[in-house]
Amino acid sequence: MIIRAGFVLFAIYTLTAFVTNPYELLILRLLQGLLSGFIPGAVALIGTNTPSEKVGYALSLISTASASGGIVGPLLGGGIADWK
Repeated sequence: MIIRAGFVLFAIYTLTAFVTNPYELLILRLLQGLLSGFIPGAVALIGTNTPSEKVGYALSLISTASASGGIVGPLLGGGIADWK
């Protein structure tokens, strides 16, 4: 499941580089939401394969990393786009 989601994300991010109008971007973002599911798959994989005494730490770490990436990624992307 995670491998499929990774390939879908790769394809969608690659196609996003060639978008020429907002409707194409909307379609790609809809497909990303429908087909990826990388974060829930990663959380499930970590939750089931981590030793029971460290599950809380592992799940909180991946949750924090996901939230941080969702905040810092667009911030850096906007800063880099504005920098040029």
